[in-house]
Amino acid sequence: MLKRFSIFLGLIWLGNIVQLHAQNSEELLNTWTLLDYKESAVAEVKMPNSVQSIVSKKEEFKRFSNEYESQMAALEDKMWYFETTIDLSENQLQSKQIWLSIEELDANAKVFLNGNLIGEHHTPFVPFERDLKQYKLETGKNTIRIWCMSWLDLGKTLLDETELMFPADNDQTEHKISPVLRKPTYQFGWDFAPKHITTGIHTVPKLIFVEQARIESCKINMNTLSAVKSQLSAEIQMSHQGPYDVKIENLTENEISGEGKIGHQKGVVDFEVVLPKKWWPKGMGAPNLYTFKITVSQDKKVVDTRTITTGLREAELVQAADDFGTSFYFKVNGYQTFARGVNYVPMDVDLSQVTSADYETFFNKLKTTGINMIRVWGGGTYEREDFYTHCDQLGIMVWQDFMFANTTYPDQDWFYESIRTEATYQTKRLAHHPCMIHWNGNNEIDVAWKNWGWQSTYKMNGKTKKRMMTAYENIFKDILPEAVKNNSTSSYTHSSPLSNWGPNGDLKSGSLHYWGVWHGKENMDAYANNVGRFVSEYGFQSYPSDNVLKLYDPGFDGDYQGLQGRQKSYIGNDEIDRQMTHYFGTVAPNNKAYVSQLLQALAMEKAILAHRMKKPQCAGTLMWQGNDCWPGASWSALDCHHNPKAVFGTMQELMNPIQIIEEVHPDFLVLFAVNDSTKNASAKLEVNFYDFDGKLIGTVKETVNLNKATANVLASIPLGTSLKGKTPQEIYAVAALSNSIGVLNERVILFDDPKNLKLKNPSDELNYFVEDGVEMVKSSTFVYAPQFLDTIKETDKMGNEVTLVSGLHMLPGKAYPVKKSAEFKFYLPTP
Repeated sequence: MLKRFSIFLGLIWLGNIVQLHAQNSEELLNTWTLLDYKESAVAEVKMPNSVQSIVSKKEEFKRFSNEYESQMAALEDKMWYFETTIDLSENQLQSKQIWLSIEELDANAKVFLNGNLIGEHHTPFVPFERDLKQYKLETGKNTIRIWCMSWLDLGKTLLDETELMFPADNDQTEHKISPVLRKPTYQFGWDFAPKHITTGIHTVPKLIFVEQARIESCKINMNTLSAVKSQLSAEIQMSHQGPYDVKIENLTENEISGEGKIGHQKGVVDFEVVLPKKWWPKGMGAPNLYTFKITVSQDKKVVDTRTITTGLREAELVQAADDFGTSFYFKVNGYQTFARGVNYVPMDVDLSQVTSADYETFFNKLKTTGINMIRVWGGGTYEREDFYTHCDQLGIMVWQDFMFANTTYPDQDWFYESIRTEATYQTKRLAHHPCMIHWNGNNEIDVAWKNWGWQSTYKMNGKTKKRMMTAYENIFKDILPEAVKNNSTSSYTHSSPLSNWGPNGDLKSGSLHYWGVWHGKENMDAYANNVGRFVSEYGFQSYPSDNVLKLYDPGFDGDYQGLQGRQKSYIGNDEIDRQMTHYFGTVAPNNKAYVSQLLQALAMEKAILAHRMKKPQCAGTLMWQGNDCWPGASWSALDCHHNPKAVFGTMQELMNPIQIIEEVHPDFLVLFAVNDSTKNASAKLEVNFYDFDGKLIGTVKETVNLNKATANVLASIPLGTSLKGKTPQEIYAVAALSNSIGVLNERVILFDDPKNLKLKNPSDELNYFVEDGVEMVKSSTFVYAPQFLDTIKETDKMGNEVTLVSGLHMLPGKAYPVKKSAEFKFYLPTP
C-alpha cells in the first residue's frame, strides 16, 4: 500500500508541469475559510496566508516573541482545511477548459471539488493545477476544499519507506524528516532560523477560463548574438492541436520581429532583433531588456497571447587550467566578470507573509551598493517572479541553487520522479530571465560527504553508503543537469563548494565556502591567507539593533547573552565574545549587540578586500548572508525588516566596480585598486592623512592606470613622512580615485585594530543645522561606526520605527542627514 502511495505521489507531481499564463480570462480566489480538525471555522481569510499566521493573529500571539516558536510547533501535527466557494455562470461553464491554479500550495494536501477528490499535492516547489472540466461542475455555487494533513506524518511515513537514516543535522524534528519532503529545509531549523514548519497558500489561487486554446509554455531561444543582429526563436507549446498563426512583436522598439505558423501542438517561430542592445551585469554596462508579445491566432481569431521580458546576453562558467590551478569564473558577453555579492535566504520563516513590497524594499537597498550577483541558497525556496525581475532590471546575476542542502536524499523512483518534475518546471519557468547565470545542484553535500564524518557518525554500512552515493549521482549528476541542459542557457555545477578549507583544503580550484573564521575559530585576519578561486560563502554573526530586539523582548538591555533563544549557532555568542575582545577590547554588556555589528563589519571588510585583492586568481566574493528571516543572531547585512546593520555600510563601500584596497605595513602603506569594468582606465589618486580632530597632516597625489585584468599597485607611501609626529593609532587616511567625470571610489583607511585607536569622544562636538529643509549634523572629530536611532522617517513592515545605520565612518566637517532628536551611538575603545 505504501509503495503504491509513493508511485502515485510521483505521478501527481509529474502532472503538474503545465505552466499557466493563459490570457483568455481569469478569476482570483481571494477569500477562503480556515477550519480546524473538528471542521469548525477558525477565520475567514484573504490569500496568500498560512495556518500559522492566521492562528497567531486570532490568538493574538506576537510574531517572533520568545514563546512564538513553541506556539507554532503546537500547530504542526493537526489537520486543517481551507475552503472556498466558486460561483460559475452558464457562460463560464461553456469554456473548453476551467483550470484551478495554485502556484505555491505549501501543504501535505488532498484537494476536493464538490466533495470529490481531484488530486493530491505535497510540495510548494511546483504548482497544483487541474482542469476542473474533467469533474462535475454545476451552474452557480461549487465548493473547493483543501485538506491539509500533517507534514510530520507524511515525513515519518516516507522516511520509514526509505529504511534510511539521513544526516540532517540541522533538522530539529524528532525523526529528521526534511530529506524526504520537498519543502524549504530551513523551516525545519537552521543555524540562523527557528523551526517553523508552515502549512498554507503562498499565492492567490485562480480560475483560468480557456475558450479555445492556450499557450502552455513559450521559451525564447537566442540562437546568435552579434553587434549587427540577434537571431532568436520562440518555442511554443499549445494546449490543443493546431494549426496556428503566430506573430511576434518587439514592444520595446514597437515593431514586428517575426511571423510564422505552428502546424501541430508545438512549434518554433524564428525572429530577429537588429542592432541588439546586450544585457550586462552591474558595473559592466546597462542591463538592457526587451519585451516581446507573442500572439497566437486561428482562423484570424486571437486564441491567446503571452508577453515575455528578457535580455540578450551570452554567458558561461569557465573552469580551465591556469597559473593558479583551475579557474572558476563567469564570462558574460565575452568578458570575465568578478562577482560581488551576497547569499540570499527567504525573507520570512513564513513565505506566505512575503510581499511584493518586501522585494521592492530589499532591492532598493541593493541599488545603493555595487552588488552584481546574488546566490539563492539551496536550503530555502525558488523565488517568485518579482525577485528575478528586479535582478534583471538591476543587472544582478543570479546563482540559483536547486533546493537541496546539507544532507543526503532518498534513492527511490518516486523521489527521482518528483525531482525531475520540479527541476523541469523551475528551469523552464526561469529560463527567460537574463539574470539567471548559473544553476547549482546543492549546498555543501559533496564537501560534507568527504570531510564531515557522516559515515562514522551515522554508522553507515557498505550498503547504506552505496545507496546514498547512488542517489547523489542520480540526482545531482543526471536529473538536475539534464533539466538545465534541456531548458536553459545557464551553466551547472553539482555542488557548492567544490573545494574545502582547512588542513586538507584546496584553494586552487572550484568554489569555496571559507568557514575557518567562525566554525574554525580563527581570527578574522585569516581571511587574507585563505582565498579560493571563487568564495561563494563566508561570514560572521551579529545581532539586530537594540530597538529591533526590544520589539520582541521588551526587557532586552543590549547584552545578547540573555537572548539564548535567538542564538541558533552551536558556538554563537562565545565566538562573538572572543573575537570582540580581540579586536575591540572590553565592551560593556549593554553595548554588546551594537558592537557585534561593528565586529561583523570589520570581519567582512577584511574578507571582501582579501578576495578582491587576489583578482584574477579569485573571481568572486559572495558574503553569507544578505538578508534575514526573523529577528535573531545571524550573518545577515539586513535584518528581517530590511533595516541595515553596520556591515551593510561595508557592502556599500567595498562592492564598487572600481575599488581601492590597502595593505598597512609598520613603515609604509601600499595602495592597490581593482577595476571590474570591461575597459582599462586611468585616474587621479589623492591620499590625504588626518589626525582624529580632522587636521590635514599630509597629502600624496599620483596619476595611475587601472588595468581591468588584475589588482593594480597605485602607490607605496612611507608612513614616516606622513605621520608628522603622530602614531598610526592617532591618524586615518582618505584615498580617492577620480577622473574628469568625478570620484570613482573613496576609501577611509585606519592603521590599527579598533581597540588601539586613540579616538576622541564626539558627544560634545556635534553641530546640528537645517539645510534645504533637511536636518543635518556635522562632527569636528572623527567618529568610528556611528549609529543613529530613527534618523530617517522610515518604518518597517510592521509599522515600527527602526534603527538606521549611517555608515562606518563619520568624517570631520562632512554633513550627514540626522534628526536632532535622534539617539547617537558610537564606538570608543575601553582599556
